[in-house]
Amino acid sequence: MRKYEHVVKRLQKLVDSGTLRAGEKAPSVRAMADQTGFSMMTVLDGYRRLENMGLLAARERSGYYVRPRQFWDAGARQSLAAAKPERSQSTPRVVQVDDEAAALIRDARRAGVLPLGCGTPDASFFPSEQLSLCLARAVRRDPLGMNRYSLAPGEPCLRRQMALRLLEAGCAITEDEITICGGGTDGIILSLRALTQPGDTIAIESPGYFGFYRAAAFLGLKVIEVPSDPQNGLMLSAFERVVKRHNRIRCLMLCPSVSNPTGAVMPNENKAALVDMARRASMTLIEDDTYGELYFGDRRPKSLKAFDSDQVIQIGGLGKTLSPGHRVGWVVAGKYQQEIERLHGMAYLAIATPNQVAVARFLSSGGMAKHLRAIRAAYEENIDLFRMAVSEHFPASTRIGEPSGGHFLWVQMPEGFDSVAL
Repeated sequence: MRKYEHVVKRLQKLVDSGTLRAGEKAPSVRAMADQTGFSMMTVLDGYRRLENMGLLAARERSGYYVRPRQFWDAGARQSLAAAKPERSQSTPRVVQVDDEAAALIRDARRAGVLPLGCGTPDASFFPSEQLSLCLARAVRRDPLGMNRYSLAPGEPCLRRQMALRLLEAGCAITEDEITICGGGTDGIILSLRALTQPGDTIAIESPGYFGFYRAAAFLGLKVIEVPSDPQNGLMLSAFERVVKRHNRIRCLMLCPSVSNPTGAVMPNENKAALVDMARRASMTLIEDDTYGELYFGDRRPKSLKAFDSDQVIQIGGLGKTLSPGHRVGWVVAGKYQQEIERLHGMAYLAIATPNQVAVARFLSSGGMAKHLRAIRAAYEENIDLFRMAVSEHFPASTRIGEPSGGHFLWVQMPEGFDSVAL
């Protein structure tokens, strides 16, 4: 028996005997090495094999935890995790989702309601005190400067910090290529206005962010849905069929790096292929990169923008990672930047100067890396706990996604369930 197999057997025995139970933390790699006399690399090898078997789950900077028995068998885990993409509507149509979306947003504000239907992070996840200090310092040091209009493209100090952050996503862009806006939703509206006219047709990944559909309805656009796999994102074969069938699609909107709502991350080779397909079809991609920094893996997913500077309009916001209340987002529009800035001036005129400077101060302080590590670990733990609960309490034929980041869990109920009523 190989050394790592002794580690595997030891952990399995602890779990089978009930000494370690689902949700509990396994001995640390160092502790197990001390107990067994094996090297830490041998123990780590054993733990990774237990993770592949489904018995353990790794949590960043926290250790390994025991998973429920439903996840141990590879076949059972596949059944649980393999939420399937639905056949999507391939005929252009006008969508109306305002009533449902407005209800979700309204209910999220009700006292005593846990808003499971929309991505509203609890305020306790954010560094509110540190941001408040940054805001106070900005106003105190330059009270006159903070009381002026900040016109497009936005404050240079913030655009520089955003350019530095986007380097991690593979984007070698300058601060002059970034336009600051009032959150990701504003970025979506500006991008669609730059690319479309009322009555045009756009494509949207499905399942996709309901804000995409709201924006399309608001601007009088028709929608074609392109199926998205809950693990690997947009299905390239389906997109290819849509492009061949419809030659007047103005753009494709998607969230390829930690998708809202599935948590999927497109593999880099798929992203490169998608950009190439869009280039050949002379179609612009609108990439929502809001959740890119909430990954659960070892490194930040590459942005679509990293594969083509002009074919992709990248948008994003800090409302899910840093502060919903400061309303800070960005657009990297390439050849459409001048039009984006013109539309920004017409629609919004300016973005609050103190908010931009406060966020820039926080980002330049180096606090963002520590903050992101903490919330990624918390979100991953919460996702794991919810998956355990769903696997235990929902019907046996329920399909559960296995997100690669973020704070969404995609669940498909068995045939016959009305998800809206539920």
